[in-house]
Amino acid sequence: GLADPDRIGIYGTSYGGYAALRAMQKEPDLIRAGASYAGVTDLLVMLDDDRDVWGLYDDMVALVGNRWRDRRRLVAASPARGADQIRGPILIGHGTEDPRVRVRHAHRMISALEGAGATVETRLYEGEVHGFLDERNAIDFYTRLADFFERHLAPPTASD
Repeated sequence: GLADPDRIGIYGTSYGGYAALRAMQKEPDLIRAGASYAGVTDLLVMLDDDRDVWGLYDDMVALVGNRWRDRRRLVAASPARGADQIRGPILIGHGTEDPRVRVRHAHRMISALEGAGATVETRLYEGEVHGFLDERNAIDFYTRLADFFERHLAPPTASD
């Protein structure tokens, strides 16, 4: 009774972006629209990135799982691999030079959503990292985010 069940949206950045996409995958009838900025979309790709770039592979295996032993669970928990389960429109944003969550996560999610016939809006920011260096890009993204939710979660009008 606290929220209008026809107007529930979700948004997050980084892990929160993953969580937003995962929630849309797990609860497609509950969440009407969602957005992610710099979100992880494929846990197997994330494990590869951490091994190749950050030297955090052992830590990530302890936190997330082993890419071989836990493969079935990691695949099931990767939004890009379950995009066909998502029903609501999605806004994906990402910085092209993100060293923490590489932009290939956004590309994989966009491709998977388009392949599933989902409504997806995208905005990739040239030169941005895991967040915003240029205030103009932050303003642009958050303006787009507000517009996205206004369009997709608008209350019904008197003529509806």
